[in-house]
Amino acid sequence: YLYLLDYVKHFLTDDVFQLNTKVLKISCTDDEPVRWTVEYRSNSADSVLSRQFDFVVVASGFFNVPHIP
Repeated sequence: YLYLLDYVKHFLTDDVFQLNTKVLKISCTDDEPVRWTVEYRSNSADSVLSRQFDFVVVASGFFNVPHIP
């Protein structure tokens, strides 16, 4: 977690990376180019917000334990 905070401070702007947020829904447009709408709720707010993006990365943590054969 601290690594991510340090990375964001060093390489990204505050509006690119958002922590402590629950993603409620992700949907894509039928238009070209495809845009992704993300509906989310911040842990500090009660309202549902949405933003559109060109790309979405789903990092659920499934591979958080390395597999070394």
